Amino acid sequence: FFVSVDKVFEEFEKIILTPHKAGKMCNGTRVAVAGLREGQIYRVYDEKGRFLTISQEEDGKLKILKTFYQSISG
Repeated sequence: FFVSVDKVFEEFEKIILTPHKAGKMCNGTRVAVAGLREGQIYRVYDEKGRFLTISQEEDGKLKILKTFYQSISG
């Protein structure tokens, strides 16, 4: 049977990004998100529920550790 890849990372807190920030992140830009904890690792999703990345807080922004999206257009 199949398990959604994001299930493997459930230990990390989930963050949902606005479409604008999700687009920036998927283009490789670090994005600022309110309430990030120093050094914390997060599961990052867009507003449509698509799993985008595993990212870590660095200097108040999310830094991508691993991507899981193919395309977020549409």
